[in-house]
Amino acid sequence: MNGRKTAALILDIAILILIGALIMYIFLSVERRILRRALIVALLLAAAVLIVYERGGKRPPRIEQSPKARVIELLGEREKAIRMWDLTGKAGFVIGKSTPEMPVDIDLGDTAYRAFIDESHAVINYTISGWWVEDVSVRNGTSILRKGEKLLLARGAPAQIYPGDIIVLAENTRLAVR
Repeated sequence: MNGRKTAALILDIAILILIGALIMYIFLSVERRILRRALIVALLLAAAVLIVYERGGKRPPRIEQSPKARVIELLGEREKAIRMWDLTGKAGFVIGKSTPEMPVDIDLGDTAYRAFIDESHAVINYTISGWWVEDVSVRNGTSILRKGEKLLLARGAPAQIYPGDIIVLAENTRLAVR
């Protein structure tokens, strides 16, 4: 039995004791001291359950939400943002080079390193826990720079991104997560 069910069961028992004591007092002319004792027992049971439950009883797990990324910026020389894409209200993006047959959301076809970017290089998708990036490139890969460490993404294995991360496409095109 989990913590919620146990707490509910004990509270139900306390309520039944209280109701039973009141019935005995009203219909059976039981002494008031018995009623007081039953009332005290019921209240102590209810209070104990609430105190234990509040101070560390089992609770449903909370979903910790990460800080949400709001913008992706293409970085140029000296880490200066030269282009920006707003993530607000979106569910996902394809990063790559647009073609007439396949347009992408973040088009890097006119950047200095376009020769190293695949038509579909990476995808960014939103879930309840935040934004995730996944490498879908054929040739040059995708990685994340986070707090001085480099995380190379395996193809088909998404990684969560946070504000402050840098998504690196093909070792040279940098997208800042803000």
